[in-house]
Amino acid sequence: MKLAKLTELSLRIGVGPSLRFLAKQHGLVGNVLLGRTYDPAPLVRAVLAAEPRPGSDIEGLHVFTFNQVPVFRSWISTQGGATA
Repeated sequence: MKLAKLTELSLRIGVGPSLRFLAKQHGLVGNVLLGRTYDPAPLVRAVLAAEPRPGSDIEGLHVFTFNQVPVFRSWISTQGGATA
């Protein structure tokens, strides 16, 4: 996703505090500005593979698609057992 599109969407949906947090994450912002991407696949696969723990109240994984639903659905289908 382009940085400009991500910024536009984040401002529209009111995630100012999150943007302030990101501004403090110099490595993350630098990676985004340099065109590097974060790969959430290892985290998603770990969450999907984890056994539910009694009393954890975890029912699922919420993912923000940033209006990229077709791309997300295609990606999540490759993550072993995940459904969109």
